[in-house]
Amino acid sequence: MAEPKYTVAIIGGGRLGQHYAEVYQTLPNTELVAIAEYNPERRKAVGERFGVKALYQDAAAMYREIAPDIAAVVLPGKHIKEAVIASAQAGVKGVSTDKPIGACLADVDEMIDVCAERGVVFAGGNLKRASTDIQDAGRWLRAGDYGELRGASVHGWAGEISGGGCQAIAVLRLFADAEVTEVVAWGTPEEALKSDCDENLIIHGHFRLSNGLICPVFGTTTPSRGIDVWTDDALV
Repeated sequence: MAEPKYTVAIIGGGRLGQHYAEVYQTLPNTELVAIAEYNPERRKAVGERFGVKALYQDAAAMYREIAPDIAAVVLPGKHIKEAVIASAQAGVKGVSTDKPIGACLADVDEMIDVCAERGVVFAGGNLKRASTDIQDAGRWLRAGDYGELRGASVHGWAGEISGGGCQAIAVLRLFADAEVTEVVAWGTPEEALKSDCDENLIIHGHFRLSNGLICPVFGTTTPSRGIDVWTDDALV
């Protein structure tokens, strides 16, 4: 039996939206059928680039004419909720956003609720955690294949407060099968701490996890990179 082919619409035709379009045109089981982009010049250029004729100013205009199987919402944070909810209400079967998943937690809660009520698969973009090798390792750890988790650490922390390390936290939560319940952090140099922005910081700290582990966070170079977790028998 032939694999089913899913129709896809991209909502947001900027740099990242075009990356999504490239991927969906490359996959053998998806077909890019529509693009919604507010900027008329970009809308025309992106349509020509990907050979898509069904072009719309926004999600609302698109859904008056077409409802694809999948919608990829790649918009600035403040516009995400409206497009996701419109997608769910239009009968789209699967909706994804990139990071951030929304402008605020209340928006995210509303999107989750609407999608859940309508049986829509809803996902937020998280590149590292979504990788097959990361998912496999997380599944083996949670199944106890390596034994009881004894410790965790994060290396090479990004030197910013806003957005820094979000991918690392997501992988840590998966591997540890736990949530972060407390954060303790400190930073250097002093001039960066006094700055109006959060650039050029060196941040160290630790996370307390809901399973009782204390996870140190290293902002300077160590022999490791990324996320380590370990048991009595294995280091992942």
